[in-house]
Formats: sequence, structure tokens, C-alpha cells
Amino acid sequence: SSQKRKKTVAELSGIIEVREDMCVNLCHAYTGPHKDLEACTICSEPRWNVAQLRKGKKVPRQQFTTFPLGLQLQALWRSPEGADAMRYRHHKEFSILQESDDEELIYDDIFCGTEYLDLSDRVHTRETDVLVSLSIDGAQLYQNKKSDTWITCFKVENLPLKKQFKDISSLTAVVIPGPNKPKDIDSFLFWTVYHISALQREDNSNGIHIWDSKIERVASQQVLFGFGLADAMGLTEIDG
Repeated sequence: SSQKRKKTVAELSGIIEVREDMCVNLCHAYTGPHKDLEACTICSEPRWNVAQLRKGKKVPRQQFTTFPLGLQLQALWRSPEGADAMRYRHHKEFSILQESDDEELIYDDIFCGTEYLDLSDRVHTRETDVLVSLSIDGAQLYQNKKSDTWITCFKVENLPLKKQFKDISSLTAVVIPGPNKPKDIDSFLFWTVYHISALQREDNSNGIHIWDSKIERVASQQVLFGFGLADAMGLTEIDG
């Protein structure tokens, strides 16, 4: 069955999904300050299925899915090839810092920018640390049919240029079912941002543990947040 297949994939990969309640009209998610509400604060639609509520059961009318980042990052280190690719950020940064003449520096990657270099200097990055960005956009899944879905992905910036725009560099963060446009996007991203914050505070801010297949031992990884990415319309949603 579909549920058994999902369970098997989760057990093999270690990657799970977290489902949270949301307004049926996509006004907001029931997270953060909205987590205990019984109805939407914007359209007043009830949170629970009325028929099931009469039976004493609280069954949400609509949910969306969040995929925790930490588990997905740990999976990228599980092969020697993956662990080697995840070290590109460290090697690139080292080569940039070795350049004695700025005029010789070729600006060919995100790590050449002062925003990243300032961040790296401030937090004292290590070989196993990872830089991620968050991208959000709407997607029409069916031709000639209004069925918009909003998808948020993590972009893993650590990978070499040839892999930065491949499937491996994009990790699913949040999937919000349509067909309407989310009104309070912050509420849908609440657990994703909260999770990133938790990863950064893990082990007294030393980072999460990973199995580094290249050196075959447990290492720590600090998660650095780079940029919130979207098209012109989406940016108004994520930056307020």
C-alpha cells in the first residue's frame, strides 16, 4: 500500500514528513500563535471536520506537509561521494582567502561575496558546516486546471558548481496544497524556520551530528542560513 511504501522509505532514508493543520482557504496554518485556535482568524472557517467533531473526534479539514531539514542534511553525508561534494564550500572558501590580490579573484560562486565571507568570519566556519538558502514559489500541477500548489525548497549551497542546480541540491521543505494563495505565509513556514533555529542551537550551538563517510566518523555540522529566494511576487510574501 501507499502508506507502507512511505513508511519503508522513511525507515531506509531517515527522512520523515510532519503534517500540520491549516485553514481550508489557505488563510493561515495552525502553528505558533494560531496552534490552539478552533477556527480561522480571517475567514472564520472551522478547523475541524464538523461531522467527526460531533462524534467527539478532532479531525482536521486540511493539512500541509513539512520535511525537517536536519534529517535530509545528514543523508547527504552517508556516502563518500556525497561527503566529498559537501566539502566544496570549505575548499572554495579556503582558495578565496588565499588570493592575495582582489583583482585576480574570479567571482564565480556565492562564496566569493562579502555577505558570505563576513558570515564565515563571524561564526568561524568548519569543514563540515553547511550553507542553505530557502526558495518558495507556486506551481500549477495540472495543465488547464486551477490546482496551484506552493512549494518551498532548501537549496544546499555547499555543492560543487556542476551539482548546485541538480536534484541533489534541492531539498523539499514545505508543500502547501492549493488552489488558493496562502495569505499568512509566515505561519506555513513557522516550523521550518523554528527547526533551523533548533539545529543551530543543537549541542550548545556546536551543531547537529552527522556520519561523515569520507573519514568514517561522527562529526558536527553547523547549519548556516543564506538567503530567502523567490520571484518578484513571492518575495513580497517572505520579506513582508
